[in-house]
Amino acid sequence: MPRIKTFDHFCRPSGIREVKPKYFFALEGEKTEPQYIATLAAKKGVLSDCLYYFHNGDYNESNNLAKMTDLMVLIKDGKEKPKLTYHGLVNEIWEIYANRNECRTITVRDKIASCVESCVAKLGKKLNDPIAPEDLDVIFDKLDNNSQVFACKISEITTTNDLEKVITDFSTYSPEVDKIVIIGDRDIGDFTPEQYDKVLNKVEENNFALIISNPCIEFWFLLHHTDAKNVDKSSWAIGKNAAALALEELKKCDPTYKKKNFDVNFYYDNTPVAIENVKNYCTDLVGLKTKIGSNFKDLFDLLS
Repeated sequence: MPRIKTFDHFCRPSGIREVKPKYFFALEGEKTEPQYIATLAAKKGVLSDCLYYFHNGDYNESNNLAKMTDLMVLIKDGKEKPKLTYHGLVNEIWEIYANRNECRTITVRDKIASCVESCVAKLGKKLNDPIAPEDLDVIFDKLDNNSQVFACKISEITTTNDLEKVITDFSTYSPEVDKIVIIGDRDIGDFTPEQYDKVLNKVEENNFALIISNPCIEFWFLLHHTDAKNVDKSSWAIGKNAAALALEELKKCDPTYKKKNFDVNFYYDNTPVAIENVKNYCTDLVGLKTKIGSNFKDLFDLLS
C-alpha cells in the first residue's frame, strides 16, 4: 500500500499506518557499505522503509561522490526514479513476516537474506542489484519452499503481487517525508577540494545527509578497535595510497576482514568505541575535506 504523505493528525483515517520515512542510501562502495548499512538499518528498526540505491557507473572512475550527488538531486526533483534492490526486498519481506508473526529478530532477517542471495546468484545477480520484476516469482517460490527460513509458508502471509506493490511504492521519493543519505570516502586523491565543495553545497541545498570517512570507511572501522594514535598517518592527508594504508592497519586488528566478508555485527556492537575514538579526529564535513576522520556518528543519530 502506498504511504500517505500528509494527513491531519486529528483526523487520520482508521487502518492507515503511520507515515515513516524511507531512507534512500546512495553508496559509493558496492561491497563493504551494503552489508554495513543493511545491518545498521536492521538494528535501528528502519528496515521497512530503507532502500539501497547505487550509482551504476564505473566504480573505477574518479569523483563518484559528485556523480552520486547529482543523481540524488535528479531523484529528489522527480527527474529520475529510484530503484529498489534485492537488499531492500529482503527488508520488506522480513517486515511483512515480523508483523504477522511478531518475530523481529536479526537471525530471521539474515536467513531471508541468505536465501534471497542464493536465489539471485543463480540468476546471475547480487543483492545490491536493482530488482528485475520477472525474478519475483522465482524468489517467492524459493522462500515458500524453504522451511528453514519461515515457521510458515510465505504464501500464507503475502503474495508476489504484494511485493510488486512494494517495488512500485519504493519508486517514489517524498521530500516531505523521506531522507536521502549519501555515503562515500574522501580519499583526497580521488577528487579535488573544489569538487568536494560543490558536493557540500548541493547536499546543503537539497537537505541531504552526507556521511564521509577520510580517507575511507576502513578508517572508521579501525576506530572500532583502537584510537589509532600510534599509527603513522603522515601520508594519508595527501592521498598517497591512503585507503590502502588504512585497510592495511585495519587488517592488523582484524586479520579476517575482507571488503565483502566481515563480522558486521562486531562493528555494530562496538560502535560506542568508535564514536569515542573518533573524537580524536575530525568529525565535521567541512574539515573532512582535508583532515582525517569520519562523521559516521551523524548517521547513527539520524536513524535513532
